[in-house]
Amino acid sequence: VAAAAAADPDEMAQPVPPQQMLHRGLPLQESTPVPRVEAPPAAAAAGGESTLAPSLQVAAEAPQIPLQVTFEQYPRHGPLPGDNFALYEFMRRKEALAYELEADWLVNADVDEFRVAPWPGVPLRQFFFLMQNLGFSAASFDIATFRPTDNSFRAGDPTTALNYFHWNTFSEDMLQTRAWQQQQQMVNLRRTAGHAVEFPGRRVFPLAGILRHYSVRSQEHGNKKIFKERLARFSKTERSMGWHTQYNSVAPGSVDFIADPQTLTHKVNLYASYAERVWQEMERRAEENPR
Repeated sequence: VAAAAAADPDEMAQPVPPQQMLHRGLPLQESTPVPRVEAPPAAAAAGGESTLAPSLQVAAEAPQIPLQVTFEQYPRHGPLPGDNFALYEFMRRKEALAYELEADWLVNADVDEFRVAPWPGVPLRQFFFLMQNLGFSAASFDIATFRPTDNSFRAGDPTTALNYFHWNTFSEDMLQTRAWQQQQQMVNLRRTAGHAVEFPGRRVFPLAGILRHYSVRSQEHGNKKIFKERLARFSKTERSMGWHTQYNSVAPGSVDFIADPQTLTHKVNLYASYAERVWQEMERRAEENPR
């Protein structure tokens, strides 16, 4: 699980191996290696047929590997001074970690995010193999925000407790490009606060995947997360850079996190709703750019 974002030209031109990097004067700690899986050979199209169907078959035949999980505390020796949430330094560590890992694809994921392919029944890993087989090296994700409709959530899996969602505003700026194929040089997550990976020759798959976001689970959870665990800990330096502005317009007691299910979409309609959303966006773009 690693991340990348836009890099400064100088940094991109001369990547620094993680072994030569220092974090607060300490060598980067070693990560458990993940066995590399060779990409399946590209399926050749014959007779003018589309490569999509054979590519899906290649994705379905992607070799399986055992799950390996490694945990790391960051910062390594406890919270930063003032218990500040320093996203810039966090992204720097993820850049190095992404470079160290011997994975074919990497995802910069937050704990309340669950990514899925844009088609039902296609595992995310097969989605990555499909993109790779078609010559793409990065994936964006359209955000479906799941909202609490009551205060019944206490603990456990939010994906089973929160059943209603709405789509975030559709724009290219809102599509988070946070999954990418492993590169030979380090990527940079810092310029976009981890929202968009950038590297030379990046090709983003034209159809975004789906990001199921469970940011708030109840009124109590929302108040605690935003007003106690976020706003007071954001780095002033990072806020001056335009980061951490999502809560600027809210104040304690001013936000009702409980949504009316009548204004939302049930999760059973996630893929149908997404297909309609994509079609509407295609029609809009066709009207704006007629041939």
